[in-house]
Amino acid sequence: MPGLLERRGRSSHHLFTVNAPLGRRDELLAALGAAGIGTGVHYRSLHTLTYLRQLLDLPEGSLPVATEIGERTLSLPLYPALTEEEQDRVVDVVAAGLRLRQPA
Repeated sequence: MPGLLERRGRSSHHLFTVNAPLGRRDELLAALGAAGIGTGVHYRSLHTLTYLRQLLDLPEGSLPVATEIGERTLSLPLYPALTEEEQDRVVDVVAAGLRLRQPA
């Protein structure tokens, strides 16, 4: 029996998303940007978007897990011509950014 992915199709691998530690996403985005590495925030929690927030009329603090995921997710570069050296550079900048505020 084929797995779920095979039944529904194949991933296009057009985005590579990671979850930053809570409260650190923007810091990582800034570090990557300062290093000339393009990133993005593609998946915000839908219920936090103005239209849906008004439509759903959810009380503040609703859907805390979805909110946290939306606050942590960022997209790293992913494209066919991305070399291993460029991948290593992205990993190095992310690792350095995560070490900026870690306790000694």
